[in-house]
Amino acid sequence: MKKLIKIIVYIIIIIFSLKLIIVVGNYIKISNSTEYVIAKKFIKEDSNLKSKIGEIKDFGSFPKGGIQWKNGLNSAQIETNVIGSKGEAYVIAFIKENHEKKWILDTLLISKIDK
Repeated sequence: MKKLIKIIVYIIIIIFSLKLIIVVGNYIKISNSTEYVIAKKFIKEDSNLKSKIGEIKDFGSFPKGGIQWKNGLNSAQIETNVIGSKGEAYVIAFIKENHEKKWILDTLLISKIDK
């Protein structure tokens, strides 16, 4: 019985470690990406977000999301906390390249606001 418990504990530790590696890897990839820089630019310019949390002062420390390449065009989903002069929000920005290779903001979701 003790051997079975030991095996289960090892399996749990391995699963947790793999998940942690994936989360840290994704953070490093997103926070150092061109797509993150572009998404932050769109977020800073969004008048709807500014009306809810004030002027954008900073971004959270741990952005996440995904970057995709399809049919020769890039797209990204960037999720981050945004700190404004009147409050904070959690936003999800969907950006993509158009056929002229210019980035456009597809959707900006404001999912949580704290004042």
